[in-house]
Amino acid sequence: MAITYEKYQRLPASGLSTSKPVTASYTQTSGACLLVLMIAYAGTTLRTGGAPTYEKVSFTRADSARCYLGGECTVETWYLLNSGITGSNTVSIPNDGALSLMAIIADATTGSGYAGFDVASGRSALGTNPYASVTTTKGNTLIFAHVASGDNAFAPTGRTGTNIMQEDLGTWGVAFQYYDKAAAGAQTLSWTESTSDDYGAIAAAFYELAGTTSSLSSYLTGQVAGSNQRWQILS
Repeated sequence: MAITYEKYQRLPASGLSTSKPVTASYTQTSGACLLVLMIAYAGTTLRTGGAPTYEKVSFTRADSARCYLGGECTVETWYLLNSGITGSNTVSIPNDGALSLMAIIADATTGSGYAGFDVASGRSALGTNPYASVTTTKGNTLIFAHVASGDNAFAPTGRTGTNIMQEDLGTWGVAFQYYDKAAAGAQTLSWTESTSDDYGAIAAAFYELAGTTSSLSSYLTGQVAGSNQRWQILS
């Protein structure tokens, strides 16, 4: 069983947005059963306004927002599973505080047509070679990771997984990657960056969910967030 990264889109297309909310049209890959929204913004004042949405369906938070105390930037990770939504739809990120914000939305497919959330973890620190670590409980997971760094010329020269994109935004910068992990267990996703600065990073792991009545029922029973998503899977 496998879960496959497909594509991503930047929001906004370039630069940073202070719009309230930040919106964009996104057409997910045909058959995609996972959307991951990775947000970064300037400063350590947390974004307000609630959960992001895709076609008015709320994303679920993977991990708490991560920023270094007194640092220059913050990251958030959100996901949407098995929505059944198709075509081109609006991604909306509430931004009541008009923060200077950017994000990417990425999608993935599975053979069964269903995906599950395994685990997520993040960290904030001051140092070189920023990283986040997770300990997966499932085999064959797809791990997304992103970092925002206060480095004024942020340009990692390497990473654990496959680069999605990275960008220096002036007084801070961002980087995004994904990693296919075959066996369950601990995994660190890092970026090679020699400059020591503040950063926040999050990694989140997902897996293929077998498309059987029993496996779906078991998975849904264990979920406590996103009732709208659960009903969409059952319908």
